Amino acid sequence: MQRSLEAGKLTKGIFDPTIGPLVQLWRKAKSEETLPSSDEIQKILTLVDYKKVILNPDLKTAFLPTAGMSLDLGGITKGYAVEQAINSLNQAGISSAMVVAGGNISTINTKPDGTPWRVGIKDPQKPDCIIGYLEPINQVVDTSGNYERFFTLEEKRYGQVLNPRTGRPAERFASCTIMTDSPTMADALSTALLILGTEGLTLVNDLPNTQAILIDSDGLQFMSPGLKDLLKK
Repeated sequence: MQRSLEAGKLTKGIFDPTIGPLVQLWRKAKSEETLPSSDEIQKILTLVDYKKVILNPDLKTAFLPTAGMSLDLGGITKGYAVEQAINSLNQAGISSAMVVAGGNISTINTKPDGTPWRVGIKDPQKPDCIIGYLEPINQVVDTSGNYERFFTLEEKRYGQVLNPRTGRPAERFASCTIMTDSPTMADALSTALLILGTEGLTLVNDLPNTQAILIDSDGLQFMSPGLKDLLKK
């Protein structure tokens, strides 16, 4: 929870762990096959504000001051789990490993034979194909996308990643892949950039050892300058 609030501050609220009520609203929309009204969305958005969460590290408690607020840590949990797994492997003296949890993939050094690990980046329009691959060494590659988990209503597709500014699913970009040092932060950043789009590349450029590639719904690719040399075709 502490890491999720750090991600909220870093992304200026684009990654927001208090998005729980909004997630529930859209799950209901999916199950009932009806879109939430603008009034419903605006009412729910009053409950979304990571700055209101009060953590007490000594007591290990969290307090949500407004009735109806709830947390959803789905955008960061896999990354945190991978980070803990990597830490455990390092402590055990493991010198070569890859840890995979869905779209979050982290490595320790190279393969035992000295060759680099390879992590492919899926083509959102052809998920059985890749647009290229990265070779992370003691880094993580994390991908968030709207091309696998979505629902269709009134002939329009609605993805799983919700924008806490608008209260609606992110639309323009189909996937975002982040390569960086922290599995937890990679998880949060890939979600945030799927919402921010190319605006988020400025954020990535200011972070150490961090690269990103965005693919929009038309298949166009946008990437941070450093990734162009790292992405293998």
